[in-house]
Amino acid sequence: MLRSTLAKVSLIAASLVLSMSSPICAQVEESLDEALNSFRAGNFNQAHAKLEELFKGDPTNDAILDLLDRNRIGIIFKMVSSDDSRLVGAGLRLLELRRSAVKKKISDSDQIQAKIASYLEADAQERLALKSEIAIQMGRNAAVELIEHLGAANVSVRADAMLLASEIGLDAVPVLIAVSKHPNALVRSSVAKLLGSRNLRHPSVAGTLASMAASDADATVKASAAKSLGVLNDTYGKGQASALEYHYKNALRYYLLGHTNPYANPYYDASIYELEGESLNVETVAHFQLSDRMAEQALKAALAENPNDLEARALLACVDAAQLAEYQMAQETFGESDPDLKALLDSQSNVMNFVRRPRLLSSSAQVLNEALEMALDHKNNVVAQALIEVMDRTGRRGASVLPSLNRSISETPSRAVRVRAAIALSKWSSQDLSDRVGSLVVSVLSEAVVNSGIRTVHSIIGDPQTENRFGALFADLNLDSFANSKDVAQGLVRADKLPPDLLVIDETASSGLSSRPNNAAINFFVNQIRGNARTADIPIVVLVSAANLEKAKNLYADADRKVVVLPNDSDATAFRTSVLDPHFKDKDDAKARALNVAKLAAEALDAISKQSTNLPLASSVDKLTQVIENRPDVVRIPCLGALGNLRAQASGSIGAIAQVFAASDNSTKVREAAMLAVAKILDGSGQQATADLLKIITDGMASNNLSLREASFIAYSAAGAPSQEAIAKIFSTTAPDGGAIEEEAGSNEAEEDDTDLDDTEEDDTDEDDDDLGLDDLDDI
Repeated sequence: MLRSTLAKVSLIAASLVLSMSSPICAQVEESLDEALNSFRAGNFNQAHAKLEELFKGDPTNDAILDLLDRNRIGIIFKMVSSDDSRLVGAGLRLLELRRSAVKKKISDSDQIQAKIASYLEADAQERLALKSEIAIQMGRNAAVELIEHLGAANVSVRADAMLLASEIGLDAVPVLIAVSKHPNALVRSSVAKLLGSRNLRHPSVAGTLASMAASDADATVKASAAKSLGVLNDTYGKGQASALEYHYKNALRYYLLGHTNPYANPYYDASIYELEGESLNVETVAHFQLSDRMAEQALKAALAENPNDLEARALLACVDAAQLAEYQMAQETFGESDPDLKALLDSQSNVMNFVRRPRLLSSSAQVLNEALEMALDHKNNVVAQALIEVMDRTGRRGASVLPSLNRSISETPSRAVRVRAAIALSKWSSQDLSDRVGSLVVSVLSEAVVNSGIRTVHSIIGDPQTENRFGALFADLNLDSFANSKDVAQGLVRADKLPPDLLVIDETASSGLSSRPNNAAINFFVNQIRGNARTADIPIVVLVSAANLEKAKNLYADADRKVVVLPNDSDATAFRTSVLDPHFKDKDDAKARALNVAKLAAEALDAISKQSTNLPLASSVDKLTQVIENRPDVVRIPCLGALGNLRAQASGSIGAIAQVFAASDNSTKVREAAMLAVAKILDGSGQQATADLLKIITDGMASNNLSLREASFIAYSAAGAPSQEAIAKIFSTTAPDGGAIEEEAGSNEAEEDDTDLDDTEEDDTDEDDDDLGLDDLDDI
């Protein structure tokens, strides 16, 4: 997460010059000094080259912290304020690395406790110095250790602890909110007063104060909370609202605008604070999980006010769906690259699978409908797909979920959402769907069977016209796009939470990082993306005006770092040629995604075709026929099944289907499915097989593979061969030598052989021949 101002970064970074003892890599120090000397001399190209050389060496955070002493860090801040956007981005990257090292060095609980004890026992002059040291260097970590002192019976100790908490400022708020229901009324009273104090006053504390003012058991606490809430509302010019409304707004802000989370301070581990009895539990989470977890906490508080509030329950479903999707993607992303984070995610497995997933599945139809409407409004395609899957899995039907599903298949630009909605709606009775929606279900599924993989793209485009143009271009290129990020800060958070296949940023994008000009936005964005293991390999496209193209290429383009610069009037062909083909043509990840989508769509069409339905399935025949020749078996088999079930409506495809059977390199299951489809089409149409088709069928009747032989006999029965020829054919066929069943060449799947001839013969034979009724022949 990023702070919104460089001023805050400067204050903390300048204040945290700690003594270091880690070994320094001489090469890192040499590169840094050469870069800084070049910067001082005005040789910006050389400075940038040396810094890039330093970053490619992947220096440790501790090494950077050791090197950025008082002298060097002053130069870095000058660099961050320069007019060269490349150096601004590199300077910010150095500060980010340093900050990560500082975070580790201010988390020593024993040291914090000792410092606080010294502070409480010190005289006035010494206390002033200790207060600043603790508040600035240890901050929120010190707030955790202050809780017991906020409830001290000694008034002076309690007052001193409150002064220190106030000095910490907003960073103390998550801890104070967590203990707002502490069993000790003195702690609660201290919290109520602190949350209204000048340094801790923030709109996000309104819900906590409103809850305390309305329902705390202690009159003093209630009065203090009401007073603080009044001051808060006066400060921010807001009218009075209910605790539920305050909590809901907090949750919505954390969920939608995580990049503005004032408590996502990168100098601390991302932590969730929960009170259990008198103890404060501190749970470390992944940095990209923090805002969603805080949204979950706010919704828990909202639902404590009214468990039946539809909006709060729907937003909780969205938050749960987002967390589950982010968790799954993170599990797939992290391997050896970040073993610590992988271990953290593994430790969350039970909570994700046994708490959040079942909780999401328990959502009512009404809640899911409202949640899906929210996801569509937010243009959060990942959450929308997850909610539709829940509707599908839980069998939700009828008017309670139909509005959001209709919208999902007809209004959203996301093809992934439309396909997921079509799969869900395909399991409904056609009587429940309008003609328009029914046609869309068939159309979307048919297209999904044929189309290539869906790749995802996140954009940070500041110019509205460029945003609209590229939104349409992404759709034409089958790129599934998230809602456009409003600035770099939001784009970085989104990319980290759900890494896309491609990132697009334009030269007008706002940085969202500081009040200074945005010339740093693109290079800072690139450096942050490349410095994150989850996003390091994602190609980045920078869009610029044609007039700035050559200059921008010099500034940003880098083939090794996968940064491509394009004019912002590029068309789909140019985008495909310059970006998609070079970076994705030989990658298999989207093919795997495409295969799964095509498989699900094909299975859905196969399932519909087995039922009596009013859906216009005939319109799917051409698409189904396109994929039966050379797609993976898991797609071809259900497509062949659907074509067969369509019977006469698929008669135009019977020749192509027969050729699938005739191709001996196809697997046995595919060939069997093809011949059974031929049989159904012949039977349904009543047409006589052509000579070529009849030959394919009769050749199959001579197969040594039992399943292919049986399928061919079934087809022959419907082929319309002249009776005399048919009788001759069925009496002339002979079993393979020894009755052996052979596997067809080219089978690439394990066959399920459920037929055991020996067992069958034993089961059908009885030791007593009288059961055959032979003795009764004498009576005829």
